[in-house]
Amino acid sequence: MSRIHPASHTLRLLTIAMSGALGIAYPLASSAHTKTGTHKSGKVIHITGVRKTGHKAHAPLKAQYTEHAIGAQAIRHASPAQNAQTILARKPSINAFSTGPNGVRSTITFRAFTSGQFTETFDGIPLNDMFNGAATNSASMRNAIPLTLADTGGIQIYNGINNPAVNGYNSLGGTINYEPLQPAQHMGGAVELGYGSFDTANWGAVFNTGSLGGFRSVFSFHRQTSRGWVKNSADQNNNFYYAGVLPYDGGRSRISTYLIVNHNSGYTPHSVPEPLVNQYGISYNWPLNYDQTNNKDTEITAIIDDKSLINRWLATDSKIFYQSDNYQRTAYSNPAFRQSASQPYYLPAILNVETIITSCRLTLGAY
Repeated sequence: MSRIHPASHTLRLLTIAMSGALGIAYPLASSAHTKTGTHKSGKVIHITGVRKTGHKAHAPLKAQYTEHAIGAQAIRHASPAQNAQTILARKPSINAFSTGPNGVRSTITFRAFTSGQFTETFDGIPLNDMFNGAATNSASMRNAIPLTLADTGGIQIYNGINNPAVNGYNSLGGTINYEPLQPAQHMGGAVELGYGSFDTANWGAVFNTGSLGGFRSVFSFHRQTSRGWVKNSADQNNNFYYAGVLPYDGGRSRISTYLIVNHNSGYTPHSVPEPLVNQYGISYNWPLNYDQTNNKDTEITAIIDDKSLINRWLATDSKIFYQSDNYQRTAYSNPAFRQSASQPYYLPAILNVETIITSCRLTLGAY
């Protein structure tokens, strides 16, 4: 019996390991091959390709539901009953509804976060009071509507706290960015007319100037009126939008201007005791001579946006903006019906006192 030297034994193990490694690696290699054939025309054709064998490469896993988008086509074909808030419910983790017409009393939950815990922006500028982070209509400002779908060319939805380029103030739930409607390259226009349930009527007009020396503009006006699916909740909304784009520096930079003026006026639905709903139906609301709240709101958003590509590593985006909100609410309750036989329920008002609440917000800044 012969003994194996330790050095020789180690060398033999290394040889076996290297052979095994080569045997495993060989099926994963790629081999080039060339095919030669003759076309019917008589030309000789050489086809060179690469044949891959072995296991398929898998793309790295991606986190789901981190970013969503609602495109221009979905906005263009949206129902007239939808607004800039309720259309968000098309995407996962968002629940949005309006209890009144034209977006009145809209409520949104975004990944279980509520108003003030996520941000809504237009071209990156926060909407609905940028100082306290209120992203949706509050209880006191029930018809504060900063924009409509007619002003929007697309919507970007970012779940949770994102990178600084898209993040907004207090965006625990996420950031919803409405992209401005852009002017078209060619001159043209359109007229829209519609009528539906609950005496809902809408009409609007859009006009594009096309390129005038490189400068493009779009003007639009839309009006919608409705008596509402809840009684005594009639509302009307007027929306004006303008966008202008001027490229410069050979197309490497551009200046954009956006203007939104939205005026809403109407009665808002109230909370009604369940026995009255069961008795009169789900559309019941207090008669106007019993109890009413009339709201008027005018919001203006103006933005000047300069985007410049300095070089392949550096780009700038500077904005100057103006925001104002003039909101008025008149609440009235008739004391004669406060505790009547037909209405034995307390109405939230102070006897025969008419309450008028007026608020105005003005914002100037650079972003």
